[in-house]
Amino acid sequence: MDSTGERRKHKRRPIDTVLQGTQKVVGKMARVPTDFACKGVNVSTGGMQILTSIPLEVGQRIKLSLQAEGGRSLAAQAEVRWMRAEKNRYRMGVMFLEKQEGFVV
Repeated sequence: MDSTGERRKHKRRPIDTVLQGTQKVVGKMARVPTDFACKGVNVSTGGMQILTSIPLEVGQRIKLSLQAEGGRSLAAQAEVRWMRAEKNRYRMGVMFLEKQEGFVV
């Protein structure tokens, strides 16, 4: 931890990016993928902060996708690390499960 009280391992960079998310809801008999839209708030090499209109559970694994420049599609597997309800949306931090250089400029 530095003198400002910062506990993050990686420096965050602000972003304003629309992402497509997919969650896997585990039922008694099967896994059903559920798509949702979200907005990226900031990103680092370790993860990102997103805003969604649906709540996700801490520990839940999701896939985040975006269309990059040149029509390239990028995808990242992530895990929800924290979630906070706001007025009509949910703010959450997700940790990338693999190194995701394409999401970070």
